[in-house]
Amino acid sequence: QRVARKRIRNFSGTSRFLTSSPGLNDKRGTAVVIGGTGYVGSHVVKQLLSKNYRVRATSRDAKKAAWIKNILSPTSAQNEANKGTGENESDVEIFELSLSNTTPTDAKMDSLLNGTDAVFFCAGFERQDPSTIDFMVNNAQATIQAAKRQKVSCVVLTSSGGSTNPSDHPN
Repeated sequence: QRVARKRIRNFSGTSRFLTSSPGLNDKRGTAVVIGGTGYVGSHVVKQLLSKNYRVRATSRDAKKAAWIKNILSPTSAQNEANKGTGENESDVEIFELSLSNTTPTDAKMDSLLNGTDAVFFCAGFERQDPSTIDFMVNNAQATIQAAKRQKVSCVVLTSSGGSTNPSDHPN
């Protein structure tokens, strides 16, 4: 059997290979997307599903987040192959998580990350004020600490200039 290999770079500049077996039905792992129903997070969910990962997407309200279970377009190869089987929906689990300036409990984060291979922190904050920095730092740190406790091998943190720039900033 042929094994696909993909080179990734870490922050120190060294690289390693991610290996996986090819095939549409070969599930390569489970990834968590914190903020999975937001603009950036939903695109990350879609890409992970297209690569056949199982996804745990977080949302403040699980009922309102049900749409994320069907984010792959109806014409995608995976959706067509699984049409009417419910297979695509089973690849997305919605995990209710409401973030704030205080960090989520270790138990909640450990439960979310338990048994996963990667976590993507895509949560954002609507206001542009100093509390935004506290929100991003506290929750990113909680994510990293939980990933370390749960031995999650890949952590991706996202942010934008909008999270720290004042509202009247030209860019």
